Amino acid sequence: MYCSAIASYLERLKASAGCFSSLPRGPASDIRSHHNGLCWKTVVYYLAAAIHSSSSRYVPHSLFDALDLCPESQLHMLAQQSKDATTQAPTRQTPAPSSSTTEAKKQQKPALPDLFTTPNLRTELLEFICDSAEALYRDMCTEYSSAMSQPEYMLQKAIKTHLTSQINRLETCVPNGFHQPFFFLALDECRSMATLLPVIRRIWFHARPQRSWILLIDTKLELARLTDDESARKSTRRTDRSSMQRLTQPFSTMPLDVNVDAETRQRIFAEHNTFTLEDLNRLLPKLGRPLWNDQHYHDQHGIINPQVVITKLVSPAYWTWNIHQKVPHRSIDKVNQNLLALASRRINLELTSRSSPRLWYHFVSTQIAQHLRFVGRIFPTSDSIISNTPSEPPLSAAVAWVFRCEPSNTLDKWQMVIQAITSAIETVGFDVGAQGEQGVALLCSMAIHLAAVDKFANNLSKSCLESSDVNDLYSALFGLVSVRDWLRNLISDIETLDSSPLSTPQEDNNQMQLESDKAASAAPDVARHLVERSDCAWLNFKHIVCLEEQLPIKDVMDPDYLAELWVRQAAAQGISNQPGWDLLIPVYESSTSAAPDDRSEAFDKSKLSYIAVQVKNCIKFPTEKLQEPVGPRLASSNLMQCLEIFVDLKGKARHTGPVLSQRQHPAPGSTAEAKQADTVSQLLRHHLLVTGMDAATFPILGQLVSPAKDQVCLLFGNTNSRDTIDFDRARAAYVRQQDLAHQVA
Repeated sequence: MYCSAIASYLERLKASAGCFSSLPRGPASDIRSHHNGLCWKTVVYYLAAAIHSSSSRYVPHSLFDALDLCPESQLHMLAQQSKDATTQAPTRQTPAPSSSTTEAKKQQKPALPDLFTTPNLRTELLEFICDSAEALYRDMCTEYSSAMSQPEYMLQKAIKTHLTSQINRLETCVPNGFHQPFFFLALDECRSMATLLPVIRRIWFHARPQRSWILLIDTKLELARLTDDESARKSTRRTDRSSMQRLTQPFSTMPLDVNVDAETRQRIFAEHNTFTLEDLNRLLPKLGRPLWNDQHYHDQHGIINPQVVITKLVSPAYWTWNIHQKVPHRSIDKVNQNLLALASRRINLELTSRSSPRLWYHFVSTQIAQHLRFVGRIFPTSDSIISNTPSEPPLSAAVAWVFRCEPSNTLDKWQMVIQAITSAIETVGFDVGAQGEQGVALLCSMAIHLAAVDKFANNLSKSCLESSDVNDLYSALFGLVSVRDWLRNLISDIETLDSSPLSTPQEDNNQMQLESDKAASAAPDVARHLVERSDCAWLNFKHIVCLEEQLPIKDVMDPDYLAELWVRQAAAQGISNQPGWDLLIPVYESSTSAAPDDRSEAFDKSKLSYIAVQVKNCIKFPTEKLQEPVGPRLASSNLMQCLEIFVDLKGKARHTGPVLSQRQHPAPGSTAEAKQADTVSQLLRHHLLVTGMDAATFPILGQLVSPAKDQVCLLFGNTNSRDTIDFDRARAAYVRQQDLAHQVA
């Protein structure tokens, strides 16, 4: 009834304004060009002013200033005439209604109050809506009495007949040629009707409005839940009910991924899946917050519109990336706020309490208010806030497109992000990891961006144009990158890698122990095997998801873990005590060096493997860790392959590149029966030992220019100066030159 009443008022105002065509609404009701949208603004102004005006001499007549209204509208004269008539009319005392009058009034159909002549219009309008709702309820009880045995059918039919039609009527009141606005139905004190909120949300979901939203308002810190406790817990991505570490709940405990129904989820993870890779990409708007499933943010086929999505993340919405703009150091202004908001959708930027409280609260409050950072809880008895940026694949895909859409500027954009993060380490206390995990994660993200730019430069450039083709946009958003191209940008061309064990004790005595590693291989075709495999392995990750629990490295990994990461287009970051890997990147394998055909190839989770990255930043050489497996075991009937990258940041850089070896964990059994039994969990592990943290180790670093070139080292471990890093590296080099007895001492 609310939608019907507001639509009726808008239709009457449009008809009286004299600015629109004879049709009251619909596609033909275009705005005349004489004032470029002022006519519609005038209609909205007079509706708002009439509802929210007061006749009291102690309160201003209207809460709205009459700015930028159409001077040719007839509504100015109509409103003034109605005001004069109301002022001159004598005041009459309304007699108290008798019981018979009240009963007769209930049987009559309520009449919509006149917009300009009704005193206390807002009160009268609310009474009209309530009376109309009661009358409609009585009619519906009679109309659907025969369908009570089919509640689901009855609900959907009633919604379609009575609610959807009125929502469509309201939304089509907006004339063509004018920027389509949102309609909001605000429900105040929503905490008082907590039990009704799941029902309201379900009804609104079935109504499928295109531009209308329900706005829930409550001044209490503990906002009313939109769903029951169990659903809210599941929406936080927790698997352990008693887990202390968790992804924080968003405001109002807004559930995520609500638009992916149970049947779709079962089909995705089924053994014989019918979804193609393209189908999974088109599911992206259904992941994350419900907002992304609005038609405003994607086309009719489910392809997100990155230029529109990104306006919700940056502030102001029209902000654009200016690579010639200087990034302020030791301050958090709008440029840094936007850069850090973009970066937080690519890598995990965890906040600590090491900075000034004033700067910290200013940064966090701005990120929450303007940059889609989630606030999970505000503690009223302390100065603590739980906030986070949970996985939202549509938003991360849009951010990835923003980094790549101007191929020649991609590296410059990352340099600005590096400057913003290093500035925020001190000012707001970003935690880059004790071992420098976030620095390596940033390089991994940069590498896939640069590889995508090399491969899809033409599609990316065309996708920026207003007349861009949907195929160009699809490739720009979802084009796969081969593992070989990614490695080429991250470390070097793997075809030139050294595959023999190290034998140079001058560099590091401890590295001699690699010769005794039974898993290491000196075969000349080790590099060739990795080249063949990496040419047929593909990456799609666009952000990093923080897991909340350990994945035991000795147990067989649930294949659904990698499948969900691939669907979300994400890599995983382990918790602080995760054994082995720090980053786990899903890899999809194909039978040829050509990328899988998105439209014809069904998604097969048995083709998923991984790249496991382990980062160490210690003074002594990590011999024991180096001999252990980096990644988990996989369940497969075939012998699977994976890639392990062990990054020793304190090691001495090798100009010949990383050291390549092959391993198999667990080792094959000695008998045929044992070998057959072990096949399920055996993995052929291509192992790369990467040492150092300069341009010789990571070629990307050699492409940076000052000041990013001088600041990037601050991302590799908890340190606040380059002098400290240089001292630690010199100390590590000295210690590693000593024999084992001296190192232990």
